[in-house]
Amino acid sequence: MNNSLWLDPVPLRLQDKARQSFQKGDVVGFLGRASNECSLMLVWNNLGLLRQRGIYEEALLHAITATRTNNHGFGREALEILLRIADKAKLLAAGDPMPGPGPFTLYRGVAGNTNARRIRGISWTSTLERATWFANRFPILANPSVYKAEVEAAHILAYVGSHRNEDEYIVRLPPSVKVERLKTATPRCQQVG
Repeated sequence: MNNSLWLDPVPLRLQDKARQSFQKGDVVGFLGRASNECSLMLVWNNLGLLRQRGIYEEALLHAITATRTNNHGFGREALEILLRIADKAKLLAAGDPMPGPGPFTLYRGVAGNTNARRIRGISWTSTLERATWFANRFPILANPSVYKAEVEAAHILAYVGSHRNEDEYIVRLPPSVKVERLKTATPRCQQVG
């Protein structure tokens, strides 16, 4: 089975270790053999095998939350497919226990002027300060903004509160959920002189 694994982003010297990690059901060991920016592509190209092995939802959640930058390079439609075929109970169980019954006030920081902003994206936080940080973390991107939404627990796919102190919620927002741009300014370095 593991001879069929797609391992293109994994350096050749680490591919046997990646196969061993996969066989053990070690998601972090498997995905961690490549750059974490390639994790979603590893999940996409090994979808059937991950599902057979029973580690798909854990791998998907890790791939979404472990990237050092963001997942803007992975297509929206493909990400929606990955989320749609995930078993919701398993995806929720792969994260931390929910911090309460909801509804939750969540924030999302974005920047840029194109569709890459993904205002209604999947990664949200309950911390305004963290969302502001995300809006400003790439100074080259224009128009940093923070958005707010009231989200029912039914729309939360997973919660990862302990990971990098991001208090991250993976959310699928239905069209009925209103997303409001906050009027609070997201500070940039001010020019002196």
